[in-house]
Amino acid sequence: MTNATQTHDQLRDEIRVYISESFFGDQREQTLGFDDDLLGALNSLQLLRLVIELESRYSFVIQNTDLTPENFGTLEKVAAYVALKRG
Repeated sequence: MTNATQTHDQLRDEIRVYISESFFGDQREQTLGFDDDLLGALNSLQLLRLVIELESRYSFVIQNTDLTPENFGTLEKVAAYVALKRG
């Protein structure tokens, strides 16, 4: 679901599933908390893949200056950032 009417929780859950399946395998989804440190859990290549996926899936460009702990530190922060960028 990638429409503009997604709630924050739906957006966060969709991003969580992508991260879990792509980087940790399905079993991690249940243990990947919404406030877990993503920057500590993902390596630089995984973070780059996440950025590319977000840009592609939600049709916006992520600036290098936006790659901060405030925007990408947790699932909650990523979902809030994506929601803000989508307007």
